[in-house]
Amino acid sequence: MKDPREDDLPLLEVAQKYWGHTEKTMQKWAANRHDPDSKERYPFPIYRLGGQKSPWMVKAADLKRFRDQVYADHKNNQQVA
Repeated sequence: MKDPREDDLPLLEVAQKYWGHTEKTMQKWAANRHDPDSKERYPFPIYRLGGQKSPWMVKAADLKRFRDQVYADHKNNQQVA
């Protein structure tokens, strides 16, 4: 049986890889997670598995959905009519 924690990715690793964020910037963007008007927030749900000292996490499936949507948007914009 697959360990369900394998679906959890540390947000810091995702933020560094895809946005080039430092830990400080990642924390700032995480703090904006409930502000729909903020341009400085991640475009997928993030969460902590424990208390305030637990690391921020993201579900691999949520990150994949976001990446697939970005790809589809770019692909559609590049097609010639």
